[in-house]
Amino acid sequence: MVGILKSLVASAAVAVGRPDVALRLGKSTSYARALANEHAGMIGEPPTPAAIYAAAARRMDGPQPMTFGTLPSGEPVRVRRDLGLMSALILGATGAGKSRLLIALLLEPLRQVIDDLRLDAHRHADVGVELELIDPKFETYDLFRKYVAAMWLRANDAGRELLERSVRVIDWSHERVTPLTPFDNHFTEISNAYLAHLRADVTARTSPQSYTDAMRQLLYMFDWLLIELRYPLSYRFAVRFMHDTDFRKGVLARVPEPEVRYYFENFDLTVPRQTRDGFLRRVQYGTSFPELRASYIPPEAMDELGLMKEAPITLVNTACTTTLPQALGYERAAWRATDVLCAAPRRNPRRPKSFVLEEAVRFLEDANADHVETLLTALRTLRSVNMGIVLTAQDFSNAVPANAARTVLLNTTWIGGFRAREDAQIFWPHVAAIPDDRRTESAKRDAYLREMAGLARQRYLLLVKGNPALPLRAPDVPRPGEALGVSEDELLEVFNREIAAKSMLPTATAMRLTAEWEAKVVEQGELRPSEAKSVRRKPPITNLADLKRFFTTSEEE
Repeated sequence: MVGILKSLVASAAVAVGRPDVALRLGKSTSYARALANEHAGMIGEPPTPAAIYAAAARRMDGPQPMTFGTLPSGEPVRVRRDLGLMSALILGATGAGKSRLLIALLLEPLRQVIDDLRLDAHRHADVGVELELIDPKFETYDLFRKYVAAMWLRANDAGRELLERSVRVIDWSHERVTPLTPFDNHFTEISNAYLAHLRADVTARTSPQSYTDAMRQLLYMFDWLLIELRYPLSYRFAVRFMHDTDFRKGVLARVPEPEVRYYFENFDLTVPRQTRDGFLRRVQYGTSFPELRASYIPPEAMDELGLMKEAPITLVNTACTTTLPQALGYERAAWRATDVLCAAPRRNPRRPKSFVLEEAVRFLEDANADHVETLLTALRTLRSVNMGIVLTAQDFSNAVPANAARTVLLNTTWIGGFRAREDAQIFWPHVAAIPDDRRTESAKRDAYLREMAGLARQRYLLLVKGNPALPLRAPDVPRPGEALGVSEDELLEVFNREIAAKSMLPTATAMRLTAEWEAKVVEQGELRPSEAKSVRRKPPITNLADLKRFFTTSEEE
C-alpha cells in the first residue's frame, strides 16, 4: 500500500514540475528492489563450491571463447573473447606457470586463423587481434617466437604469408638489430617538446647514474634538439656540439624551434662545463654497447630501408641478462611502452588489442615517473578503444607503491594468481566457502595462504570481477616443435629467416649507416667554421655606437 502511495505522489510531482521530489521518493524503492534482487540471486546460488564454480564458468562463456584451464572436476573454463582480452593482472612466483598461461591465451586466436586458412586458403586473412608483448626477462618472448615458427611450418602458403606480414620483432644482438628512431616524432598530437620530456624522464629515472637538476635540463633540451633535427643519438655528435662553438652555431641554424636555439646559443654562459662533461659521460655510457649503438640509425636511413615499422603483432625483447646492463633494457622497455600507450587513443577499436607487459613491478616501482602515470591512465581509459593491458608480476603487493597497486586492482577485469603468499590475499575475499567447514575465519585464511604458497605448477586462481575465484589448472602447452619433430634451434632459424628478417637488419649494416651519417654530419662539419666565417652576418646597426663598431671592424679585416 505504501509503495502504491509513493508511486501516485511521484507521478503528481512530475505533473506539477517537481521531478526532484519524484527522484527522492523513488530512490529508496529502487535501492530496496536492488537489494531484494541480489538477495534472491544469493539464495538461488548453488551451495557447494563445485556448483558455484560451474555456474560462474557458464556466466563467463560466450562468443569466440578463450580456454583458461580446467576446474578440479575436469570441466573446461572458457571465457568469451571480449572479456578475456580486457585488462588483467597475472601474479605468481618465478616458474609457477605465468608465461605458459600467457602463451596459451595469446596464441589461441592466431592459431585459429591459421587453421582456418588451411581449410580455405582463399578466405580473407586477418589475425583478428593485435598484440604488443614487451618482455624484459626473455622467457615469454623466446617461447612465443618459437611457437610462431612452428605455426609457420604447419601453415600453408596463405598462412605463412599472413604470419610474415603480421609479426614485427624488436630485438638487439651482436648479429642483428631492430633499428629504432626514438627521436623521430611520428605522433600527430604530441609536440616535440613533450616527446623530449618523455624520453628524458625515462632516461634519467632508469639510469644507474644520478642526474642533477641542471643535467636533467640539459638532457631534456638535447633530446628536444635531436627531435627537431631528426638526428640519432650519437656520442661523437654530442661531443662536438657541446665543445665546438662554430659547429654548434651551424647546427642551430637548421633548428626551427626558437626555444631550443636560444638555450644552446647561450650554452657557454648558462651550463657549467662540469655539467656538460658529466652529461657526455652518460651519453657515452648509453651508446658504448655495439648492439644498442647500432639501433640508433638516422631516421632518413630508416625511411629508405623498407623494413616493417608497424604490424598487428609486435614482439619486444628488452632482456639484457649477461650481455647488457639491465638499466638500458628497462629504458628501451619504458620508451616502447610509452609510445604504444600514447598512440593507443587514436587506434581503430574494431579489432581488439592486448598490450602485455612482463615483470611490471620494475615498471611501476617509481610512482612519480611519467611512464607510470601514462600506464595507470591507460588502464582507466583504453577500454574505450577496445584495448586491454595485461601485467605480470611477482611480489606485487609489497613491491608496487600502494596508490599504483590500488589503481591496477581497480581497473583490471580479471586476475590470475599462481604460487604466492602475499599476493594470495587479493583473492581471499572471493574464495568460495565450504558449507560444513566449522573452522574459524582466521584458521580458514591461514590454511588458504599456506595452500597458495605451495601451489603446484600450472595451478592458479582465476578471479573475474563479479564472480568467485575459480581454482584452475592452466592449459597444457607442449614444446613448440614437439608435434613437428623439429628442434628449438631449427625453429629459431626459421623465425629469424622468415619472420624477424622483415623488421631487423645485420648489426654491421646498421653500424655502417650510423658511421656514414657521422661522417657526413660530424666530420664534414670540420669545414664549416671557415665557411661560416665568410658568410657570417654582421650584427644589426641600431645606433651610432653600432655604426662606429661596424666601420672599425671593417678596417681591421
